Amino acid sequence: MGPRVFMFLVLLSFSAVSLLSPVFAEEEQNPGLVMNYYKETCPQAEEVITEQVKLLYKRHKNTAFSWLRNIFHDCAVQRCDASLLLDSTRRSLSEKETDRSFGLRNFRYIETIKEAVERECPGVVSCADILVLSARDGIVSLGGPHIALKTGRRDGRRSRAEVVEQYLPDHNESISSVLHKFGAMGIDTPGVVALLGAHSVGRTHCVKLVHRLYPEVDPVINPDHVPHMLKKCPTPFQTRRPFLSEHHIYLDTAVFGYLRSSREGSKVAVSLLSPVFAEEEQNPGLVMNYYKETCPQAEEVITEQVKLLYKRHKNTAFSWLRNIFHDCAVQRCDASLLLDSTRRSLSEKETDRSFGLRNFRYIETIKEAVERECPGVVSCADILVLSARDGIVSLGGPHIALKTGRRDGRRSRAEVVEQYLPDHNESISSVLHKFGAMGIDTPGVVALLGAHSVGRTHCVKLVHRLYPEVDPVINPDHVPHMLKKCPDSIPDPKAVQYVRNDRGTPMVLDNNYYRNILDNKGLLVVDHQLATDKRTKPYVKKMAKSQDYFFKEFSRAITLLSENNPLTGTQGEIRKQCNVANKMHHHEES
Repeated sequence: MGPRVFMFLVLLSFSAVSLLSPVFAEEEQNPGLVMNYYKETCPQAEEVITEQVKLLYKRHKNTAFSWLRNIFHDCAVQRCDASLLLDSTRRSLSEKETDRSFGLRNFRYIETIKEAVERECPGVVSCADILVLSARDGIVSLGGPHIALKTGRRDGRRSRAEVVEQYLPDHNESISSVLHKFGAMGIDTPGVVALLGAHSVGRTHCVKLVHRLYPEVDPVINPDHVPHMLKKCPTPFQTRRPFLSEHHIYLDTAVFGYLRSSREGSKVAVSLLSPVFAEEEQNPGLVMNYYKETCPQAEEVITEQVKLLYKRHKNTAFSWLRNIFHDCAVQRCDASLLLDSTRRSLSEKETDRSFGLRNFRYIETIKEAVERECPGVVSCADILVLSARDGIVSLGGPHIALKTGRRDGRRSRAEVVEQYLPDHNESISSVLHKFGAMGIDTPGVVALLGAHSVGRTHCVKLVHRLYPEVDPVINPDHVPHMLKKCPDSIPDPKAVQYVRNDRGTPMVLDNNYYRNILDNKGLLVVDHQLATDKRTKPYVKKMAKSQDYFFKEFSRAITLLSENNPLTGTQGEIRKQCNVANKMHHHEES
């Protein structure tokens, strides 16, 4: 391997693995992830882990493949918290026992390392850090680069088998889906390509390969490679025995050789798990004007309805804008927000975090109009997103070209709303992290919060800043107005008691919001933090000066939000009514 190629791999690997491993936290009392976190509490921790990895690799070469897979399977499923290592209980299935984790093993060697560390520093070093550092040292054992990784992770308390398929890319998924799932962790396209270079080592069970060999050989496979694959996988019916088709034992660029020798070039995978890079023709994912053949008038009907409803009820536009945040930020854009509660589950729209959301009936009005034109074709998820797009225009904001092709989820996920949806009382670090998990960067977050330029805030959300004492950071000139609008320290949630977010241009989406918060007139805690935190303040100032810059970043962020992990192709369904899942699927999960 030439020095340039090696350095390229080193840089990509460093970038991708470093992005995969952190969980962000920046509170003063919580330093989050830092280099050499245990230097005071267990200074020999990393040395002990490295020694154990070397020793175990010397005895059992395949441990390095296991450690490398562990970091993918643990960190890609919501966070790096060693939830992968937990055993099943009577109440819950372990992540490591799901189908997606087929072939994972050697967990006992993580326990061996943990025992060695515990002998030195009992109760100090987390399993999550041991998992990540063993992967780091395993990469070195395989001839890869040494990657300086931060530590300071804590261990999760439960395994999340139920969401493994949602987060962990599979070898049979489209490349769009794979890029999206890694993108949600902040890993860009070259980073994904580099991570999949891990297929340069280890081996693949024939269970994962036979669909490419039987009943006919996939024509994109290099013909010279087919006899070896058929020899290793001689029958289309494979049992899940540890009989695996082998890769190379060293981490090198051989994987990219498969890419170059393939007939389909970049469309074919970089390893034996090639379907991961094959776009499924029957599932184009999200595209511009998805309904041009099946319902060419769909977007026009939606736009007409939005204009008509806005003319009658001005506040509908605020609702549509909030809808896209509350739906798309909670795992995916699938109109799960619109579903009513059932006897078995609470609706997302009825949770405390969704307080103040309303006007859902107007989404139904739009759906009915679309159904009259094209019954059973256009999803509620696309109607929700496009009504937000057109609502933004009604409020004087930019027109944002958004893709369509979403499918509707079959259940509401009230139990995870607080986990995903940023709250006005959370720290700015938490808000940046939650949006960052959707691929939205800091200027994008600052722009999205510019939606606070329109609409109003109920006193329920404000009184903690006014009573028993007024928050001293609020501009004194703004306090009398707030007290007049919120005269009670315990307001009635059902009462019409609110303060407009922007007294100057309350019905216009503009950059006046940023001038207000720089003048300490923000209503919510997050507004104040946005204007004072060193990470966000420069963008606040820039958007206060330039509405064009605000609109540019706002458009980009709304686009990313609208494309967050959608259901496409044959996933989910097309609901007949937006508030109820279709009866034939009512018992299923999306």
